[in-house]
Amino acid sequence: MITDGGSGGRPEATLYFDGGAKPNPGIGGAGFLLEDIDGYHIDECAVGIDNYEVTNNQAEYVGLITGLQCALNNGIRRLLVKGDSELVIRQMRGEYRINNYKLERLNNEAQELADSKKFHGVKNHLADTLANNAISNGGDDTYYI
Repeated sequence: MITDGGSGGRPEATLYFDGGAKPNPGIGGAGFLLEDIDGYHIDECAVGIDNYEVTNNQAEYVGLITGLQCALNNGIRRLLVKGDSELVIRQMRGEYRINNYKLERLNNEAQELADSKKFHGVKNHLADTLANNAISNGGDDTYYI
């Protein structure tokens, strides 16, 4: 599990995630950027979503989940997570209820990967570009909803 670094020191890396669908719902894509604490690039990915009725919120969760999986695969255990989706950030913090079973399933998957105390809302243009590339071109990887 990834923690926020609060009890175990400062974060080792920052994860930026984004996702979207065109139209909404429609063809979805997501992206993430993983940087070490000094801002050096670790990994990035544009993720196509194999479902033609994806919502923006589902796509945001896919960006988060695939980014968290990448961080774990890279041995990162203390992570700062940033995304521009108020809904996803607040659901991960437990501040918003989840009223949709599809989002609840995705939230549960993300919660299994992360301690949700340090999620921050912020726009990242590279993560946004990766998500839009995945919508247009199918992405570097595929996530099945």
